Amino acid sequence: MRAVRDLLRRRLLLVRQKTAQLLSLQSTISRHTGIRLNSSKVKQLTPDSIQQYFADTTVYFCAIQNYQTLQQLEQQVSEIESFVLSQCDQNAYRIITSTPGIGKILGMVFILLNLTAGFA
Repeated sequence: MRAVRDLLRRRLLLVRQKTAQLLSLQSTISRHTGIRLNSSKVKQLTPDSIQQYFADTTVYFCAIQNYQTLQQLEQQVSEIESFVLSQCDQNAYRIITSTPGIGKILGMVFILLNLTAGFA
């Protein structure tokens, strides 16, 4: 139980780092082009679409580094979520996440902390 809790804390740290990378990429594009992209647009970027924003290869290289770090963090968060979900009772997870306002992470936490008694 403690190890899974630590893993969820690691996930939280990675999500924060992912947000920092997203904001950094968003800021780089805005600072060098004057174009303000919202976070959903930044998440849809590809290396080819990033290149169109930068004429300077050094700035482009920096932006690609942010993009690759963002992608790696996304993959790590996804892998942690998949692992923690595999440790949960799938039937209880399905029931608890069908409750409005309880998403996948909160549902996993409830199950792992054995807080599902009122949901059955």
